[in-house]
Amino acid sequence: MPQFLFFCLLWLSPPPERPLRVPFFSDHFVISLPDHYKPPISQKSWTAPNLYAAFHLLDNTQPEAFIQHLQQFKTERQLNDWLFFLLVHATHAHAFPKATPAQIAVLNWFVLTRCGYDARLAYFESKVSLYLGTQSLLFEVPYLEEQQKRYVNVSAIVHPDTKDSQFYWPVYIDQPQPKNFSFELEQWPLLPPKPITQNFRFSFEGNPIEWSGQIDALPADIMARFPLLEEAAYLHIPTSAFTQNTLIAQIEQELKDKPLREKISILASFTRSAFVYAEDIDQFGSNKPMTAEETLLYPASDCEDRVALFLQIAKNLIPAPMIAIAWPDHLSIGIAAPEIGGDFVRWKGKKYFICDPTGPENNSQIGIIPEDYREQAFEVIQFQPGKP
Repeated sequence: MPQFLFFCLLWLSPPPERPLRVPFFSDHFVISLPDHYKPPISQKSWTAPNLYAAFHLLDNTQPEAFIQHLQQFKTERQLNDWLFFLLVHATHAHAFPKATPAQIAVLNWFVLTRCGYDARLAYFESKVSLYLGTQSLLFEVPYLEEQQKRYVNVSAIVHPDTKDSQFYWPVYIDQPQPKNFSFELEQWPLLPPKPITQNFRFSFEGNPIEWSGQIDALPADIMARFPLLEEAAYLHIPTSAFTQNTLIAQIEQELKDKPLREKISILASFTRSAFVYAEDIDQFGSNKPMTAEETLLYPASDCEDRVALFLQIAKNLIPAPMIAIAWPDHLSIGIAAPEIGGDFVRWKGKKYFICDPTGPENNSQIGIIPEDYREQAFEVIQFQPGKP
């Protein structure tokens, strides 16, 4: 073979790759990394020039197929931005188990930047943290602001020991229209479920009721990796397709032919009495709002958790509009259903009758504002329009 032809074929050949199998919650992800795709050399004192140099070295490994494969998995599994970040992080951590958090942060920065996100590095001595520009409101996570834009330290979420570090910043690759990173969870990812059977016992008007069925434990694993979102965000996170088609479908079948007021009253009895009441600090040691599915999984819950659960079960059963009502230290529900009767709040010209999902325990009465909140101002933090 002529020498020039050999070198042409060598130039046109794809770079060598090494396959990798990455565990990801209940699934796994198979991907090939470019052979020369590696963490940057660890530094005792990082500087902006060596961080930029690391980016360009990674860019020269021809990573296009690798990054495209990550994005394809995101689309196929319906991952939101945060779960996509966890996938990127898991891939790097699995591929390079001896890499430092700083080296992993640089790798994550490279991929997120190449995917079009507004990703920035902050550095100080041997530490590096990745910040992502977002409009999502988070709590208990460090952030920085630049030109009225918030950047959240995602490295501190996966490596909590970096949370209180001081940094120089920013290091970033200029992009014409970078994407905002979102933590919103509108749907659960398409990952294999983790079925468990749960039994729920409560009473309605003195009669014992037992509901039993399978639910998906995977959402609890996923939410354990989420940062703390604003309270209202948990109310609209749906139940998984698995739980919707098992336990919740059974509940809907049980209630479908009952009068509207009775349906609402039974659901209130369920959320009030099928679970032990406990504040987050007592059950988890810190603030932890739960999604509806988590509320089904844990033995104890508080008012905000039960509001989330009630709303998600009721949305297919109750055609009337519903609101989540926030008093200073309590969450409840109002339903625009005159059949309930009793106490109501008025919002946007419509009466919403009170249906408290938390209490009184072992009580089926609805249409009663809790005594301590009758004269208090409230805020509506969620509106559910009801089925047409």
